[in-house]
This record gives sequence, structure tokens and C-alpha cells, in this order.
Amino acid sequence: MHVDVERSGDEALVTLAGELDTASSRSLRLTLASLVDDGVKVLRVRAAALSFLDAAGLGVLIGVARRLREVGGSLHLESASRQVSRVVALSGVALD
Repeated sequence: MHVDVERSGDEALVTLAGELDTASSRSLRLTLASLVDDGVKVLRVRAAALSFLDAAGLGVLIGVARRLREVGGSLHLESASRQVSRVVALSGVALD
């Protein structure tokens, strides 16, 4: 998986490409946690090029969304493919 981060103040855009699965989720978790620890409050995750999302990857997104809410922030999933949107919808968790 490829991760690109653009940061401006307390906001960040994270663009994901490839497969977010068990193998890549640890690295993404560390990247996102570092952003939150460094003061990011609004995290936009662009997922147009994300071709696969499994439970481990979904867990990373849910975990960082919870951390952001605890500090008054938010996570927004943008441009997700139909398959990725379906996995998120089935989880019952709102990532907007």
C-alpha cells in the first residue's frame, strides 16, 4: 500500500492506494497516530485508489476516528470505491 500525507496546520489529507489489510495496517496505524499526536484534529482520508479493505484496515480507521473524537476532531473518508464503502457501511460505523 502507498500512503501520501499532506498537512496544513491542524488538518491533514492522507491519500491511500493499494490494499489496506493486515500486512499494511500496522504501518498506517503508526502514521495516523503520529499525526494525531502531533496535533492534527481534522483528518481526511482519500480512498479513491484503495482497492481492498479488510477488518484490520477498518479497525485502524475506526481507532483513529475515536481518538480524533476524544480530542474534538474528526475523520472523513473521501472518494471511497464501492467495495470499500460497502465494508465501511457493513461495520455500522460512520466515517464521515
